[in-house]
This record gives sequence, C-alpha cells and structure tokens, in this order.
Amino acid sequence: MNRYERYKDSGIPWLGEVPEHWDTMSLKYICDVRDGTHDTPQYVYESDNSYPLVTSKDISNGNINFESAKFISEEDYLNISKRSNVNFGDLLMPMIGTVGGSVLVETYRKFTIKNVALFKAGQFCAKWLKYFLDSELSKIQFELEKNGGVQDFVGLTTLRNLIILKLPLKEQTAIAHYLDTKLGEIDTLIDKQQTLLEKLAEQRTAVITHAVTKGLNPAAPMKKSGVEWLGDVPAHWNVSYLKFYYEVQLGKMLQPKSNNTDDFEISYFKAFHVQWNNIMTEELPLMWVNPRELDKYTVNNGDLLICEGGEVGRCSILRNLDGIAIIQNAVHRVRTLKNSEIRYLDYVIRHIASVGWFNILCNKATIAHLTSEKLINLNIPIPPKDEQINIADYLDKETVKIDRLCETVNQTIGRLKEYRTALITQVVTGKIKVTDE
Repeated sequence: MNRYERYKDSGIPWLGEVPEHWDTMSLKYICDVRDGTHDTPQYVYESDNSYPLVTSKDISNGNINFESAKFISEEDYLNISKRSNVNFGDLLMPMIGTVGGSVLVETYRKFTIKNVALFKAGQFCAKWLKYFLDSELSKIQFELEKNGGVQDFVGLTTLRNLIILKLPLKEQTAIAHYLDTKLGEIDTLIDKQQTLLEKLAEQRTAVITHAVTKGLNPAAPMKKSGVEWLGDVPAHWNVSYLKFYYEVQLGKMLQPKSNNTDDFEISYFKAFHVQWNNIMTEELPLMWVNPRELDKYTVNNGDLLICEGGEVGRCSILRNLDGIAIIQNAVHRVRTLKNSEIRYLDYVIRHIASVGWFNILCNKATIAHLTSEKLINLNIPIPPKDEQINIADYLDKETVKIDRLCETVNQTIGRLKEYRTALITQVVTGKIKVTDE
C-alpha cells in the first residue's frame, strides 16, 4: 500500500512516525466533548411526552438500540439536554463497561444520554473522528487512562485530552470515504462467513436429527413412534421411558458451610460449567459435603451432565476431570443401566433441545426446570445397543468434520476482524496513504 513521501517522529512512543504535514493535539482543541447524566432519573412508560434515555449498554456494533432504552419524562429530558443536547451528526461513545465503539448519530429522533460521551459535530469530518476513536491509538489511551473498579470507566477529562492527529479536512474526508468502502467490503466477507457458520450449524443439527430418529439404514421399514417430537422411527426400535435404560441423579443442594464435624469442601459443577460440547473442569467452586454423600453425587469421566435449569437440556459428556467433584442441584448426572450407550443419549438429548421440546415440557412461561421426574419419564427412541454404538460412532465422525469446518470459518472471521482493526489504525495514523495528493 502507498505511503506518504516524508514522515516525522510524533514524539509519542505508541504512535511512532506520522506524515510530515500532520501534527498531534488534544481532542478538546477541535471538538466540544461532553457527557450525559450520571444520575438515574425516574423511568416512565413510552408515550408522546416521554423520551429515550440511551445508556452505554444501548450502544453496540455501531448502532443505537432504542428498543432496549428506557424512557424518561419530558422534564427530565429537557434538564439533561441542557448539558448534553444530542443532534444529528454528533458522535456517541460508551464511557462505562465496554469502553469505546463509537456511533454516528444518523437520526433526528429526540433522545438523551447517560454514561455516554458526546462529541459535538464541528470543523472536522465526523466519520474520520469516529474511525480515529475506533482505532488502536485511542484504545491504547483508554487502557492507560481509564479508571478501574467493578466496571471499566473512562472520564470526560481523559476524552478531552485524548491525543489525536491534526490534518487537513480534505484528507480527513478522503480517509473516511476510503475506510467506508474498504470496511464495507470486509464486513461483507465477514457476513458471508457468519452465514456459512449458520448453515454448518443447521447441517450439524440435521445430521444428528436424522441419525437418532431414522437410523443409518435408509431401507429400514418405519413405524409411528407415538411421540410428538419424534415422528416415525425404524420398526425394530423401541420407544420407552429414559428411566428404563439410564440412571438419573440430580445434584446436591448447595451447602455453603459445614454442618457436621466430618464435613469437608469439594469441587462441584453447576449449570454454567456444562456447555454444548464442553464441560469446564478448571477452577471449580467449592461446597461442603459429608463423606456419606459422596457416592450419591460424585461424577466420573464418561457421565452425561444435563442442565436442570437455565438453558434446560444443555448437555455434554464429562471427559477431562482430574480428581474428585460432585454436582450441584442445577445439574443431572446420567449413567447407563442396561442395553444403552451414553454417547447415543447425548445426541438424542441434543435433538430434543434443537426442536424446542424441552421448552414445551418445562413450561417456559415460568422459570424452566427439567426436574428428575420429567427427565426419567421422557420418551426416547431405543435402538438395539450395537446400533446405538454405530450411530454414536457415525455422529462422532460427522460432527467432528463439521466442527473442524466451523473452526476454520471462525479463524477466517478472526483474521478478517484483525485486518479490519489494523486497517483502521494504519490509515488514520498515516501509515497508509489513501489520498492522491
């Protein structure tokens, strides 16, 4: 890519060289920087006399989400607007939580802001300033200056003293136009990769669904299963309650302190640790347990863990546990009893979750709970055990292929995002020349 003919040292270690005719300066000298209220006015219902109060959490991915914003009265809106009146063409940026990620105001809708920085439109190209705020140069300064605590926070003084580059307005406009074009091309490529990921996820679900409901023999005669989510199944399969083939044990109620002299602390799994395709085994929390309870609640590698609450039905097989651990009462432990294969059940549970049957079974109108009674009385397809093993072997191979493709696509998306970030920084700092002059 092109570079300027002559450069000079900026005098700033993390900036390095800049084009010879550019200078550095504080943002406050070219831009009116303000912030919104830091108080919490009383919220009201949306009406003709109420206005959105946009907070940091309502700004993401270059957009203002008015759907998530709460509303305030006209009186509060007018009071806040005396300090921070937002107009078309202004820039906004979250100041708390995920600091950075500016957005250009491209609506004439009246609203006001809380914990959000406001950069008033002035004698500069707003799009250029947006890209500068999104560059690594700004992020470095935010990291150096922001205040810590429970949430990250960058103050108004830091923003006003932000070191930016001073360059002709014509060049600012050319840089903004170039980045609009190039980033649009990159974003299109990222969107295509995201679409591919969605299609691969659909393919993975379809492969599992067909194998656990229809089997691997396309010529097998079929029969009605009598189960709503299952449909027809091979005629030689059984359809039976899960409890006749698998043992289910709900975890222990959380015990935060010792109740007996022989109680001791032990690692335990909660629903958070059970993810699709993975069970987190590092840095597990501790709870008190009595030695007499260990056999009842202990888990071993090869056990299937299923979430009782939250995203009910989320499951995975425990594989990498080094040591002893138990389960909390938000998790079911499932083991084989007779004529059953745990990997096959894992795939069956995934299918049931994919068709939304757990949501119906657990009545998502209230807080969802997949109780032990509901789980053990779940009707599932039961092929002969050797066929269960064959199905599980087949799905292990096919899902690994799809997962590898997904990993490749995710790597591509990651590289595109890295290139996108690097391009913004290189262009707005003058390392790349995009003008003809």
